[in-house]
Amino acid sequence: QLVKLLISPLLHILNLSFLDGTVPCKMKIARVVPLFKKGFPKEIYNYTPISLLPVF
Repeated sequence: QLVKLLISPLLHILNLSFLDGTVPCKMKIARVVPLFKKGFPKEIYNYTPISLLPVF
């Protein structure tokens, strides 16, 4: 199974992150997308930024 293959390396990275108090650079990159709130869709103020972070 894929889970059995990935669990050990991911757990190792996560444990190192907790022990060192650091986060790998690749996990700090977010994709920011606008989310429409309400009002006139062509107004920039009617959107809120949402950060999509990488997840295992």
